[in-house]
Amino acid sequence: HLRARRLEAWMFAQEGDAPAAARALEVWLRRTAGDPRVGRVERLTAQLDLAVAWVMNGHAPEAISLLTSLEGEPQERSRRLAVLAVALHQDGQVEAALDAARRAESAEPGSLLPVVQQALLLQYDLGDPTAAEARWRAVAEGGGADLASMLQVLRARVELERADAGR
Repeated sequence: HLRARRLEAWMFAQEGDAPAAARALEVWLRRTAGDPRVGRVERLTAQLDLAVAWVMNGHAPEAISLLTSLEGEPQERSRRLAVLAVALHQDGQVEAALDAARRAESAEPGSLLPVVQQALLLQYDLGDPTAAEARWRAVAEGGGADLASMLQVLRARVELERADAGR
């Protein structure tokens, strides 16, 4: 019941139970290794989901190891790099996290998440409010029809208004 096990891992993740999601994904990946019924992209997506669960559980080094092992994989490149940026930040590697966020933006131009990541790193970790403001402006001008994009644009506008008020 491979599909049921994968659905179970997804359900744990959706419910916010990252430890259970990680365990379920680890088991699923182990059991599906070499299984011809599971495609490469499906395994890749599960590996990225596992990396997210590990980051949520505070296991950044494991996530970094998994994500760097996938380097060169063209599918889901932006997502991989965005998750890597979070893991590197959690591991205290702020400059490397910023680089990963920039590469995520290059991998998927128009995606707002990597730009938000850059703004946050620049603003709160690297103490560069001018560069952060430029990134927030890029998010505010970005847009998008989906709810996540609209929320990021709203967040950017709030950050820009705070910066203006602080001057």
